[in-house]
Amino acid sequence: MIIKYIKKILSKLPFFKRIELMFDYATISLFATIVDVLLLYALTEFLNINYLVSATISYCTGLLISFYLQKTYTFKEQHTKRIHLQFTKFTIISLIGLLLNLIILKVFVEIGVWYIFAKIIAIIIVFFWNYLINKRITFKK
Repeated sequence: MIIKYIKKILSKLPFFKRIELMFDYATISLFATIVDVLLLYALTEFLNINYLVSATISYCTGLLISFYLQKTYTFKEQHTKRIHLQFTKFTIISLIGLLLNLIILKVFVEIGVWYIFAKIIAIIIVFFWNYLINKRITFKK
Protein backbone atom coordinates (compact mmCIF):
# COMPACT_ATOMS: atom_id res chain seq x y z
CA MET A 1 0.00 0.00 0.00
CA ILE A 2 2.81 2.40 0.88
CA ILE A 3 4.59 1.55 -2.38
CA LYS A 4 1.50 2.42 -4.42
CA TYR A 5 1.20 5.74 -2.58
CA ILE A 6 4.86 6.56 -3.21
CA LYS A 7 4.51 5.60 -6.90
CA LYS A 8 1.43 7.82 -7.19
CA ILE A 9 3.38 10.80 -5.82
CA LEU A 10 6.43 10.05 -7.96
CA SER A 11 4.31 9.62 -11.10
CA LYS A 12 3.77 13.38 -11.06
CA LEU A 13 7.45 13.87 -11.85
CA PRO A 14 8.13 14.22 -15.59
CA PHE A 15 10.97 11.69 -15.62
CA PHE A 16 9.29 9.01 -13.52
CA LYS A 17 8.02 6.95 -16.47
CA ARG A 18 11.63 6.43 -17.54
CA ILE A 19 12.68 5.11 -14.12
CA GLU A 20 9.46 3.38 -13.06
CA LEU A 21 10.75 -0.08 -13.95
CA MET A 22 13.94 0.54 -11.98
CA PHE A 23 11.84 1.80 -9.05
CA ASP A 24 9.80 -1.43 -9.09
CA TYR A 25 12.98 -3.49 -9.40
CA ALA A 26 14.54 -1.56 -6.51
CA THR A 27 11.45 -2.06 -4.33
CA ILE A 28 11.54 -5.84 -4.79
CA SER A 29 15.30 -5.82 -4.39
CA LEU A 30 14.96 -3.90 -1.13
CA PHE A 31 12.60 -6.54 0.25
CA ALA A 32 14.88 -9.40 -0.85
CA THR A 33 17.85 -7.49 0.57
CA ILE A 34 16.20 -7.07 3.96
CA VAL A 35 15.67 -10.85 4.06
CA ASP A 36 19.27 -11.34 2.90
CA VAL A 37 20.82 -9.06 5.54
CA LEU A 38 18.64 -10.32 8.40
CA LEU A 39 19.45 -13.92 7.54
CA LEU A 40 23.17 -13.06 7.21
CA TYR A 41 23.10 -11.47 10.65
CA ALA A 42 21.13 -14.31 12.25
CA LEU A 43 23.31 -17.06 10.80
CA THR A 44 26.54 -15.27 11.69
CA GLU A 45 25.64 -13.92 15.13
CA PHE A 46 23.31 -16.58 16.51
CA LEU A 47 24.52 -19.76 14.79
CA ASN A 48 28.19 -18.71 14.63
CA ILE A 49 28.48 -19.57 10.94
CA ASN A 50 31.37 -17.93 9.06
CA TYR A 51 30.20 -14.65 7.53
CA LEU A 52 31.09 -15.75 3.98
CA VAL A 53 29.08 -18.98 4.32
CA SER A 54 26.22 -17.02 5.90
CA ALA A 55 26.39 -14.48 3.09
CA THR A 56 26.14 -17.26 0.50
CA ILE A 57 23.09 -18.84 2.16
CA SER A 58 21.36 -15.51 2.71
CA TYR A 59 22.11 -14.32 -0.84
CA CYS A 60 20.64 -17.50 -2.36
CA THR A 61 17.51 -17.09 -0.25
CA GLY A 62 17.17 -13.51 -1.48
CA LEU A 63 17.73 -14.76 -5.03
CA LEU A 64 14.71 -17.07 -4.88
CA ILE A 65 12.49 -14.38 -3.40
CA SER A 66 13.73 -11.82 -5.90
CA PHE A 67 13.23 -14.05 -8.97
CA TYR A 68 9.64 -14.82 -8.14
CA LEU A 69 8.71 -11.22 -7.30
CA GLN A 70 10.68 -9.60 -10.14
CA LYS A 71 9.07 -11.99 -12.62
CA THR A 72 5.51 -11.49 -11.42
CA TYR A 73 5.54 -7.91 -10.14
CA THR A 74 8.27 -5.92 -11.88
CA PHE A 75 8.32 -7.53 -15.31
CA LYS A 76 4.71 -8.79 -15.04
CA GLU A 77 5.25 -12.28 -16.43
CA GLN A 78 2.91 -14.54 -14.51
CA HIS A 79 2.97 -17.50 -16.86
CA THR A 80 5.60 -18.30 -19.40
CA LYS A 81 6.82 -21.47 -21.01
CA ARG A 82 10.37 -20.25 -20.73
CA ILE A 83 10.47 -20.06 -16.92
CA HIS A 84 13.28 -22.63 -16.69
CA LEU A 85 15.41 -20.65 -19.12
CA GLN A 86 14.60 -17.40 -17.31
CA PHE A 87 15.43 -18.90 -13.94
CA THR A 88 18.69 -20.28 -15.32
CA LYS A 89 19.67 -16.86 -16.70
CA PHE A 90 18.56 -15.13 -13.49
CA THR A 91 20.55 -17.62 -11.41
CA ILE A 92 23.73 -17.28 -13.50
CA ILE A 93 23.52 -13.49 -13.34
CA SER A 94 22.82 -13.68 -9.61
CA LEU A 95 25.70 -16.08 -9.04
CA ILE A 96 28.03 -13.61 -10.74
CA GLY A 97 26.43 -11.02 -8.45
CA LEU A 98 27.10 -13.33 -5.49
CA LEU A 99 30.75 -13.63 -6.50
CA LEU A 100 31.00 -9.83 -6.75
CA ASN A 101 29.17 -9.57 -3.43
CA LEU A 102 31.57 -11.97 -1.68
CA ILE A 103 34.67 -10.32 -3.15
CA ILE A 104 33.49 -6.87 -2.05
CA LEU A 105 32.51 -8.22 1.37
CA LYS A 106 35.88 -9.95 1.85
CA VAL A 107 37.90 -6.91 0.73
CA PHE A 108 36.05 -4.51 3.01
CA VAL A 109 36.05 -6.84 6.03
CA GLU A 110 39.79 -7.45 5.56
CA ILE A 111 40.44 -3.69 5.76
CA GLY A 112 38.44 -3.46 8.98
CA VAL A 113 34.89 -2.58 7.88
CA TRP A 114 32.11 -4.29 9.89
CA TYR A 115 30.61 -7.09 7.77
CA ILE A 116 27.11 -5.55 7.80
CA PHE A 117 28.44 -2.23 6.45
CA ALA A 118 30.52 -4.13 3.91
CA LYS A 119 27.37 -6.00 2.89
CA ILE A 120 25.52 -2.71 2.34
CA ILE A 121 28.32 -1.46 0.06
CA ALA A 122 28.21 -4.75 -1.86
CA ILE A 123 24.41 -4.58 -2.15
CA ILE A 124 24.54 -1.13 -3.76
CA ILE A 125 27.16 -2.16 -6.31
CA VAL A 126 25.62 -5.54 -7.14
CA PHE A 127 22.11 -4.04 -7.43
CA PHE A 128 23.09 -2.16 -10.58
CA TRP A 129 24.78 -5.23 -12.07
CA ASN A 130 21.70 -7.40 -11.45
CA TYR A 131 19.21 -4.81 -12.68
CA LEU A 132 20.95 -3.93 -15.91
CA ILE A 133 21.81 -7.48 -16.91
CA ASN A 134 18.44 -8.99 -15.92
CA LYS A 135 16.59 -6.26 -17.79
CA ARG A 136 18.63 -6.87 -20.93
CA ILE A 137 18.89 -10.67 -20.79
CA THR A 138 16.50 -12.44 -18.42
CA PHE A 139 13.31 -10.42 -18.82
CA LYS A 140 13.96 -9.01 -22.28
CA LYS A 141 10.65 -8.57 -24.10
